[in-house]
Amino acid sequence: MHLRRNKIDKLEEEAPPLESLVKLNMRSNSIKNFDILERLLKNEKLVDLNILNNPLETTTSSFNMLMSEVLSKNSKLQRFCKVSTKEQHLLEAVHFRQFKWGKSEEERKRRAAEEAAKEVKDE
Repeated sequence: MHLRRNKIDKLEEEAPPLESLVKLNMRSNSIKNFDILERLLKNEKLVDLNILNNPLETTTSSFNMLMSEVLSKNSKLQRFCKVSTKEQHLLEAVHFRQFKWGKSEEERKRRAAEEAAKEVKDE
């Protein structure tokens, strides 16, 4: 499906299911955050996704970081933004996922410690 240059900035919840979608070109739209892509990346059959020239792609620190995040959500993609997925990209996605998990665990433990300290203080 080619949706290039349509000024798309969100996907409606009421949109029809796209489980048969294999290739999607959303180049040059207005996608600003990763939340929009997450719904698409849940599609198991999607193997080719292009989001070049979207605010999300142009504001990311590096293309490899963006590709890692996308592949961590859907490792079955064979091409992302015209780049064929290689084993190196999949390994980077695994490391990215582990890094994100580690950060979320640190935050969870920090909040738990703060709550425990607050409970002790209130006693």
